[in-house]
Amino acid sequence: MHRQISLIADLYFKLIIFWCFASVFLVNSNILWYPYESMTDTFENFLNDITACFVEPNFDLWRSRLILPFSIVMKDGTMVLSDIDEVKRNFDLYLRAVEIMKPDVIDRSIVSFEHCDDGSILGTFRTRVVRDGILVIEPYAGTALLRRIDGRLQMSSLLNARGHHEWTGVRGH
Repeated sequence: MHRQISLIADLYFKLIIFWCFASVFLVNSNILWYPYESMTDTFENFLNDITACFVEPNFDLWRSRLILPFSIVMKDGTMVLSDIDEVKRNFDLYLRAVEIMKPDVIDRSIVSFEHCDDGSILGTFRTRVVRDGILVIEPYAGTALLRRIDGRLQMSSLLNARGHHEWTGVRGH
């Protein structure tokens, strides 16, 4: 009987170690799985959408991922988009920047995903923009302030955004 208890305790300990390892591995592999929460939408889906909307282009997809007012925090200032018209004008400027850069690949990879005590989520990601196998700009990290609304991740603020003004020459929206 003592041996059986020892084997069960040993198995339980190994299971805990495996769980800790698997959790780190799964997050580092961009696969986010939270056993305590049923998620209909993942951070990876969110990143795919906020990338695809500028490649396709698809304003409705972009708008579906935002909460208004939407703030964009860049190194040279903050821009707040309060209504749909401002969001559309700003989206069109980003499309112009994409046309100028002519990227073959825009990809975003997960850096971190953190639930905050107030119910918000901080999702940090790294963006790469590549044309003809060469980086158009240095990869950069950005952080989205997110909320889950009706099972879908939506962003109210984007921190460390790159901005379009470098390519469009237009400041603001």
